[in-house]
Amino acid sequence: MRPERNNVDHLALIAVKVYSSDGLALSRSVLQDLSTLVSFDRISSIYKVRRSERKPFHIHDLKKVIDFEGLSFAFLASTVQTPSGLMKCLYQVEKKHSNEVLHRSLSLNLLAFENKTMITQSLTLPHPEFHVRPEVLFPAAEVWGDYFHPVLKKSLQELTREFANLKWGEFYEQGKSLLDF
Repeated sequence: MRPERNNVDHLALIAVKVYSSDGLALSRSVLQDLSTLVSFDRISSIYKVRRSERKPFHIHDLKKVIDFEGLSFAFLASTVQTPSGLMKCLYQVEKKHSNEVLHRSLSLNLLAFENKTMITQSLTLPHPEFHVRPEVLFPAAEVWGDYFHPVLKKSLQELTREFANLKWGEFYEQGKSLLDF
C-alpha cells in the first residue's frame, strides 16, 4: 500500500533524534521550520531512547556523556524538493537548532526518498545505516512499514524483526502532538 501523495511529487522518509532537556519544544520547532518544505503525511510515535556504555546506539558526537536520554521519531512527508535539495534543507534546519554544548543535540536523517537508490559525495539513499539503528528503524516502520528497502530486499516491518528481542527504547508520546503549531 502506497501512502497518498497530497498533490506533490515525492515521498520522503525522515528520522529525527533530539538530545535536549527541551526535546519536545525543539522537535516542534524543527517540524515547524520543515513545514515550509514538506507536507506531513504520517508521523510516528515519539520514543524515549537511552544510550550508555552498555548499550551503545549510534549517537553523533555527544562528547563525554555516558548516560543520557533522547527522543526519536520519524515522519513520512510529501515534497517537491529533489533528494539533494531536501538534504540541504535538513542540514540547514539541523544547523540552526544545534546546541554547541552537546555538539549535536539534533539529528535529521533522510532515510529514503521514494524508491530511489543513489550514492553521491553528500548523500546516499536509502540511508546506509538506518536498518541497523533500532531507534530509527522502528519509528520509520511505524509510518511506512511496507517500504521495500531496494538494497536489502525487505520491508521495514521485516527488518524490525531482527531487533524484536532488543529493548531499544520506550513509548513517550503520540507524534501528532508535535504538529500543533
